[in-house]
Amino acid sequence: AGKPFTPGVPQWLEMFIAVGEGASKALSDQATPQEALDEVAAKWTELIEQNPLAFEYSE
Repeated sequence: AGKPFTPGVPQWLEMFIAVGEGASKALSDQATPQEALDEVAAKWTELIEQNPLAFEYSE
């Protein structure tokens, strides 16, 4: 077994938590799946704007 995977983004833990919170809201009917994903996307955008990525993103 090797080292556990850790993304190269400093705010990865907060991003991971946001996904978990979004999934929890959708699964408990506190939000629709789309609303939950929109909230996660907004949180990710906020986190990245606070601490921009140190590498260029491309698809």
